[in-house]
Amino acid sequence: MNTEEDLKKVGEVLKNHEGVVEGIPLVMSRVPPDVKARFVTWANEEFCSDFGMAFKFLIDMYMPQSIAMWEKIEELETRLSNLERVPEKKKEVKFLDGSKGKVR
Repeated sequence: MNTEEDLKKVGEVLKNHEGVVEGIPLVMSRVPPDVKARFVTWANEEFCSDFGMAFKFLIDMYMPQSIAMWEKIEELETRLSNLERVPEKKKEVKFLDGSKGKVR
């Protein structure tokens, strides 16, 4: 199933099945073989070989956490930049001779 013609044949078969919105199968390329094997094994066990639902599950689990993580990173960057802009206050002290001055 490496050629575009093979993918079109699979797409035509899928179009005939009820509930398929697009007739194009999901193709995973540039995935390390061990990761792909783990995904296929997991999808076979947990989703009865329904790779689309397995992929959806991963996206649903990852995306909210990813968005929340980036929001926290942006908040920390804002807080850090605010801290960098605050000028350091020089503390005024009273010396033993009674005079007042600022300490660096």
